[in-house]
Amino acid sequence: MSFRSPRLGQLLVFGFDGHIVPQYIKSLVEDENLGGVILFSRNGNTPQDFQRLSSEISANSALKPFIFIDQEGGRVTRIRFDGLNHSSAEELAAPNDIILFRKAIVKMTKALAGCGIDVNTIPVLDMPSRRDIPVLQGRCYGSTPQEVIKFSSVVIDIYLESGQLCCAKHFPGLGDVTIDPHFDLPEDDTLISRYYQHKFLPFEDAIARKIPMIMTTHVVAKALDGRNPATFSSKLVRDTLIGQLGFDGLVVSDDLEMGAICKKFAWRDVIINTLMAGHQLLLICHSQEKQKEALDHIQNQVRRDNKFRLIVEKAIEKVLSLKREHFRRK
Repeated sequence: MSFRSPRLGQLLVFGFDGHIVPQYIKSLVEDENLGGVILFSRNGNTPQDFQRLSSEISANSALKPFIFIDQEGGRVTRIRFDGLNHSSAEELAAPNDIILFRKAIVKMTKALAGCGIDVNTIPVLDMPSRRDIPVLQGRCYGSTPQEVIKFSSVVIDIYLESGQLCCAKHFPGLGDVTIDPHFDLPEDDTLISRYYQHKFLPFEDAIARKIPMIMTTHVVAKALDGRNPATFSSKLVRDTLIGQLGFDGLVVSDDLEMGAICKKFAWRDVIINTLMAGHQLLLICHSQEKQKEALDHIQNQVRRDNKFRLIVEKAIEKVLSLKREHFRRK
């Protein structure tokens, strides 16, 4: 099993267990063959732990990986900082005070930058249609496009002003499903008009603000693609997000090891179909075995499929272009 094909790993973002960076991740980074690493609360206890990990991951490569984190606040908090507000998105928006909200986001952005974090996967642009949407509880700024945009626009502007990267999620929207994609694949019966008049509006605002990354989610949006989850859907990614909404940044998958995907599809198909749909970065957050297999599947498909090879080459160049721009500013 070889990791030596030049830079195919730039399409992948890996997570790992424990407080020590695995040697295979160090080797990939040294070979300039890994797009990013995502850190979780399982990787450290203090901000100093995360700063050390970020430095160690990037130490021996001129082409650094993006260091990702999910630091939404509330129950999705990976690093605890003394004296900072770790409230959820819902709690931060509740007072309807933009000045206080902005101060909290600025402080968190600076704290994450001090830990070597490049990408925070916020803002959440979903709008729950009711309070019993389990995957979204506490994670949203509101239930209408106007409420969400009021706060998400501030988040995006702050990250862009600071030179940090953010990643809006979860396209095309999880606000109308009760099944959590961490465990199973939700199907959404939402009418197509609701997407264009409601769900897509915060994404359109984010795109207009030049957000650098958007994350898709594992959901079958029947009105837009009745066959494929958004993760595998070129109709949703290439035709809608890129073609119609005009997004020109990196399209990032949600964790491909979630039950919605890995329970239902062969791993090779997961990797190939996610790239074919138009993603440039694939998150694989847990299994070293699946991470290694993912790179092998990409290598093998590149050798046998010229169309896939061209897609991969364009995707790698988009990743490298954002890296050059981002790390030049830092």
